[in-house]
Amino acid sequence: MSTEPKELSVSRSRRILRTLAEWLELLGGPPSPVFTRIVNDKDWPSLMKLVVLSLSFSGVALGVNFGLGGMLSHPADLVLTSKPIIYVLLGGVLLATTYSLVAVLFGIRVKLQDTFFVILSLCLPWLPLLIFADMLRYLPSFPLIWLVTLLAPLIVLLKMMVNFINGILAVTKCPKWRVWVSVVIPSLVVLLLVFVMYGLT
Repeated sequence: MSTEPKELSVSRSRRILRTLAEWLELLGGPPSPVFTRIVNDKDWPSLMKLVVLSLSFSGVALGVNFGLGGMLSHPADLVLTSKPIIYVLLGGVLLATTYSLVAVLFGIRVKLQDTFFVILSLCLPWLPLLIFADMLRYLPSFPLIWLVTLLAPLIVLLKMMVNFINGILAVTKCPKWRVWVSVVIPSLVVLLLVFVMYGLT
């Protein structure tokens, strides 16, 4: 029999449901009150809860097994103790730094911290779905399975990219074409490099 006070259990359940609702809203990208609050207010508690939830949903595919109850109650305690969270934060900083440098080339002024929050709040929620889409290739073979396994991850990646573009547009108020070009051109360059590297091996 649990000794946890009923009020504490109810409060924890509400926090989990609130985080789930925010996760679902952020999948749609901006305009979103949740996105605006997280980015404008630099809402670290909400961002950390989103990180924990996204990694938890990613599950075994990432080798992560979090207990949502306690982790969503005190997510900041995990920053220095959980390797997956540290990797996500460092990855977010790396991507934000890279885009900030690219953005300058296209005349886009965006703060590194804003880019970091945009990436983690709009792209990270799609990580569990991207992993799920990638796991479809392990399904039993059926007609056109190659098309499903090709399109599913591609659709998720495209949605992540569109969310990121809309997030940068919301933060910077730049012309749409500048932001689109600043994302599409580097993405095509990376794809070309990957194609060349794999094509030569």
